[in-house]
Amino acid sequence: MTSHLSSFWRLVRLARELERDRRPARLVVIESPYGRNPDGSVASPETIERNVRYLRACMADSLRRGEAPIASHAMYTQPGVLDDSQPEERRKGMLAGWAWHERADAVVVYRDLGVTPPSVLRVASIPTLRACPTPSSIPGEWAGQWSGSG
Repeated sequence: MTSHLSSFWRLVRLARELERDRRPARLVVIESPYGRNPDGSVASPETIERNVRYLRACMADSLRRGEAPIASHAMYTQPGVLDDSQPEERRKGMLAGWAWHERADAVVVYRDLGVTPPSVLRVASIPTLRACPTPSSIPGEWAGQWSGSG
């Protein structure tokens, strides 16, 4: 019984420490390439795989900045959620992502791999966007991988 109580009080102390350290995080929508190339063409499976790796790096970068990021193009395209190759399902995912844009403190457009037409469309189509889109890049392995402008 004593070990259960001590474990309980350790958890209570941890919860109090977390609450004390908690601060409101900036809610951020991440825009980055996924299923399209910067020229608007459909990305190959290899490019999509690279884009997902890049998106993970974007999410990690945002978390390191103390932000609370969301990337709908990463979540809704998971197996069993929506099929990005089906126009109606892709549309549902885009509409759901736009709902997050309307509530976010910022939209951060990561541009190391270029800016794709869907990202531009998502940002331009939000009449109630609360903040100007912020361009960002990740130093290191992703820097300079795209030679276009934007």
